[in-house]
Amino acid sequence: MSTSVEKELKLLFAGDLVVYEELKQNPFTNSSDLKALFKEYDYRIVNFEAPVILPSYLPATKIGPSLYQKKGWEYFFSEDTFNVASLANNHIMDFGKEGLAHTFHELQKLNVPTVGAALGAQKVYEPFIIDKDGISIALFSANESTFGVFEDRISTYGVTKLCSPYLKAAIKNYRKQVNFIILVSHCGLEMVEYPLPEWRMIFREFLEIGVDIIINSHPHVIQGKELVNQKFIYYSLGNFFFNQPGKDPGWYNSLLVGVVFSKDGKIKTQEYFVQVTPKSIALIPESTLIKQFQENSLLLCEENEESYYNLIDAICLDYWHKYLHKYFSFQPFKEKYYPVPTFLQKWLNAIRYLFFSKNYFTQQNTLWLYHNLCIESNLFTINRALKLMLNLKSMN
Repeated sequence: MSTSVEKELKLLFAGDLVVYEELKQNPFTNSSDLKALFKEYDYRIVNFEAPVILPSYLPATKIGPSLYQKKGWEYFFSEDTFNVASLANNHIMDFGKEGLAHTFHELQKLNVPTVGAALGAQKVYEPFIIDKDGISIALFSANESTFGVFEDRISTYGVTKLCSPYLKAAIKNYRKQVNFIILVSHCGLEMVEYPLPEWRMIFREFLEIGVDIIINSHPHVIQGKELVNQKFIYYSLGNFFFNQPGKDPGWYNSLLVGVVFSKDGKIKTQEYFVQVTPKSIALIPESTLIKQFQENSLLLCEENEESYYNLIDAICLDYWHKYLHKYFSFQPFKEKYYPVPTFLQKWLNAIRYLFFSKNYFTQQNTLWLYHNLCIESNLFTINRALKLMLNLKSMN
């Protein structure tokens, strides 16, 4: 007697990918277990968090480092590795329209589809459509507001904007056309293991309008997961591969999320943990990462609400005192990006301010202000920190 096999569509999601230092060899050479895992999934999606550029390209006007992919990024896109690139992040526009266009060109040569950014306004809010074995999925990718994000009614190209009514309208429209909707988002505080309450509320709104699962990245460390009305939110997958030396150990740890979609409407998830070394990427069957992930997830439960908010308050105050308050005005005696300048940089900036271009510093003041007020994570953090310092009530 023959039995029918239930149709399934399997997707694997990874966090941020930046080849910060040139790769001399394929990092997957000794990763047979990881490549075997990849083969189990129909689509493997990674956040491609920097453009592919030519030497003549100039950085775009922004605050923060301008990243680009070094040689060796191609190792991550093949039949054995990733086959979809999510571009909705805060660095893909670091070299402007030229960098985005060249990134599209290079990925197209490898037959890698993209989602989350576009060179035309009419395509910015289009999802990547998957339709196989009678199962259809609309995969959206979007980033919080920042430099390079598409501004409705202003921009003609850029990154899909997460908090846009046009994104919500697109999701509602595709809800009528496909079996499942996925939102791959990019937002949150960097190097923090817990999501801000504001993002938790915003993600719930996306679930309410028809999104079936949310996969987030950007904090560069692993955060927990939450089940809301039988739908999962993964708050941060961490870096899949970001070989910048000298970072906190959490920078080199990653969470992969496998999602299995069934024709009967069911969704199953599976977590895998990965650790990166300068020469390899390896699955970790058992580690303290699993325990930490479970603890981070447990803190998001309703019974731990008070502990969660106390921790968030402390994080926001710390972020304000360490970083954000310094960024409300550019100071000519300080280096333009890092809060702690070198002695020489102080005097070079002072000379420039006094004798050459005061307009330069006016522009920097404007950029810093925009950096603090347009990026939702910064704005949420500043708002909470100021309320705490002013001892205002009813802030949660």
